Amino acid sequence: MWQIVRSYARSLSKKFRNLYYEYNREVFGTKSETPRWEVCISSVNKAFEMPMGLLFVEEKFNGDSKLSVNSTNCNMLAPEQLCRT
Repeated sequence: MWQIVRSYARSLSKKFRNLYYEYNREVFGTKSETPRWEVCISSVNKAFEMPMGLLFVEEKFNGDSKLSVNSTNCNMLAPEQLCRT
């Protein structure tokens, strides 16, 4: 039961977040509460890990680098007859 409470405590109202921080301070010696924006970013990253990664790759890498990585992975991980270029 406590695991469920801990997993949702940071998403609840300020009153519950304060209680969660006080608990962590007493039990684990936590020095400061995690800023709300960091909690939100972490939640989005956990929920949308694959789509966020795809957006990053599409923005940061051009088509040639994608082909190069795919070719390298194919050569390392799969027999030639299974690889498509």
